[in-house]
Amino acid sequence: LSLALCFEVLHDSKNYENSFTAATRVASAVCARMGPEEWIPAVFETDSPGFHSRILPAAEGLVYPLFWKTSGLEVCDAWLAKENGPFSDMLSSLRKHTSTLLAEGTNVFPDGGIKLSSTSNGSWMSKIAIFQHVASQLWGMEVKESDAAHVQWQLDPSAAESAMCDQISAGKAVGSLYYPRCVTNHLPFIRRD
Repeated sequence: LSLALCFEVLHDSKNYENSFTAATRVASAVCARMGPEEWIPAVFETDSPGFHSRILPAAEGLVYPLFWKTSGLEVCDAWLAKENGPFSDMLSSLRKHTSTLLAEGTNVFPDGGIKLSSTSNGSWMSKIAIFQHVASQLWGMEVKESDAAHVQWQLDPSAAESAMCDQISAGKAVGSLYYPRCVTNHLPFIRRD
C-alpha cells in the first residue's frame, strides 16, 4: 500500500495499479485466515507453532495510512473507509480480531497491561502505543484500563532508574533502555478531530 501511495503521488498509474492490486490480495489473504473464533493466527502455516499464537500487532501496519490521512492525502479516506472501501473487509476482520483478543483476556497480563502475543511474556511499549493508537483512531476502542499497568512498568526500579524502557517481560523492564522507537509512546495522546 505504501508503494501504491508513492505511485499515486507520482501519477504513475501503471505501477499504482500493480501495487494496489497486490495490497488487495494481501488484504484478502488476511481475511481468509479469520477463524470461527474471530481471531487471525500470527503465522498462517498450520504446522507452525505460531499458528496458535494470537497477536495484537496484526493491526499495527494501519498506523501508516492513518498518518497519511492526517497528512492530507485524500486517497487514504477511501482506503480506510469502514464500509464499501477496498479494504473494509480487512479492517472489519482486524477489528473483530482485536476485540476478541482483548475480550477473552489472552492478550492481557494479570496486572492489566497489554500482552502483545498470547504465547509470549515479552511486550514492547512502543508497539503497545502503536496498537492503542490504531485501535482508538480506527475503531474507537479505548484500552485506557491498561495504562495504569504500563505506568507501573516504567516506575518499577528496573525501568525507572533508566528513565525509559521499551522491552518488558511480564511487567518488568528487561531491555531496550532509551530505545529510539519509544517516541511512539506519544501516539495514544494524538486524537482525531
